[in-house]
Amino acid sequence: ELHRAINLLPSDAMFNLVFYSTDVKIFVPASLQANDTNKTKARKYVDSLEPDGGTNIHDALEKAFHLLKKPEDNYDKGADTIFFLTDGQPTVGKLLKAEQILEAVRAWNKDRRIRIHAIGVGDHDKELMKDLAGQNGGTYVARCTART
Repeated sequence: ELHRAINLLPSDAMFNLVFYSTDVKIFVPASLQANDTNKTKARKYVDSLEPDGGTNIHDALEKAFHLLKKPEDNYDKGADTIFFLTDGQPTVGKLLKAEQILEAVRAWNKDRRIRIHAIGVGDHDKELMKDLAGQNGGTYVARCTART
């Protein structure tokens, strides 16, 4: 699904990737233009990752918000959309309960108007993902992991 999302980025878009399991990591320190070279680098990086640990939804969203529009920049810089993909339930991180995670996102997004699209793969917290998208102007999509 992540390869598919990267491939669909228009070449004039700016993007970055936040990866999470137990820990949270970013692909690059600053956003990149979605040209063919940078998309290829991103896909190779994705392929180099190994799944491990828990599902740190709160801390991943927190990191993403730190990369986005900021009040000191008059919200003019940075991305305006998060595509949040998960295949699990929140199991590690600062907050584990869905309502607490949603409350934190509401606080971070109060004046920023960041759109959040939520993509759930496999056995994920469907209600959390629906609410995350619904409360932040986005769309929720559930994907099946089985291919036929």
